Amino acid sequence: MKTIFFIIDKPLICDVRMQEFLDIVLMAAAFDQRVVLVFEGEGVYALMSNQQPDALGLKDNTLLFKALSIYDINDISVEKESMQARAISVDQLLIPVITSSRYELKQRLQLADQVFSL
Repeated sequence: MKTIFFIIDKPLICDVRMQEFLDIVLMAAAFDQRVVLVFEGEGVYALMSNQQPDALGLKDNTLLFKALSIYDINDISVEKESMQARAISVDQLLIPVITSSRYELKQRLQLADQVFSL
């Protein structure tokens, strides 16, 4: 089994690329790969609760995040510095996450077989 890191560093409501990226994440998990999701930079906004993308005519992806555990995607990390810079706390997020420092995430990335970034 390979370990594949998916790094999301942009808000996920931007365009269709986001949906395609999430589809790749789910496909990797469906083929029994160990998937690690990492949210950093502007990407931390994707996990915020109380989003209203339908008001902008965009697809609501919050249900997808809540269903990640069904695909055995349970290793979801958020960069601590990105949350601090945006004054976001873990209780504002949709799902349980692991908060890790930038240094810790770089160390973990060394263990990845593949890394994809949006």
